[in-house]
Amino acid sequence: MSNLLFAFAAQANTENTKRVLYTIFIIFIIFLAILSLIGGIIMRVTNYQGRLLDREISDPIRKCKIVREQKHFMKYATKKNKILFFKQAAIPVLIIVVGIVTLLLYIIIGDNWGYNPWNMETGFGSLLITWDFSTIVQVNPGGAAGILVNWPQVSHAPTFDIHNWCGYIVCLCWLVGGLWYLYCVQGMMGRTLRILHLKKTMFDKSLENYNVNDDDIPLDQYKQQ
Repeated sequence: MSNLLFAFAAQANTENTKRVLYTIFIIFIIFLAILSLIGGIIMRVTNYQGRLLDREISDPIRKCKIVREQKHFMKYATKKNKILFFKQAAIPVLIIVVGIVTLLLYIIIGDNWGYNPWNMETGFGSLLITWDFSTIVQVNPGGAAGILVNWPQVSHAPTFDIHNWCGYIVCLCWLVGGLWYLYCVQGMMGRTLRILHLKKTMFDKSLENYNVNDDDIPLDQYKQQ
């Protein structure tokens, strides 16, 4: 009887393990799909940011003819790129500074020099959910031979406490400002790539797809001129 119960338990563990492994595999596939989507979005945003440079330098270059050589173009476009970056990054940097000042005032006024705004008890971490992944795989569970795969156990559930306001404000400022600043950096990189591309195409003296027979002026007439 005991052998029958052990076999039934082992079979149940095997079925449970299969379901967990299948679920993990599906989650992995979804993760790869999301990663690919994020990569595509990043490429689109980078190209869009690069095109913003065209609006800044198109009229001065095409209408005013202020750029005549490649070296001058690189200097002019790079300067415009830096100006655009400083304009875009001003607001996120200000948000980050607000977070830093708020944290310093909280620490100085409350005389709490060891305060960590990210901690799980009195900081922003109290809003997060965490799992204990050490219990996913158990070897020889309960003394039985085999491997048992379980779902990770929740080690901390999200809780909101108004007394943690400093951590909420400070970390939110840092997250919003940091991500916004990264967006600005990405824009600067995209515009830099755009500058390098235009550098090659604007001043490239190429005979690609050129046919001498397509000239409007005959060769003998061109010599007379």
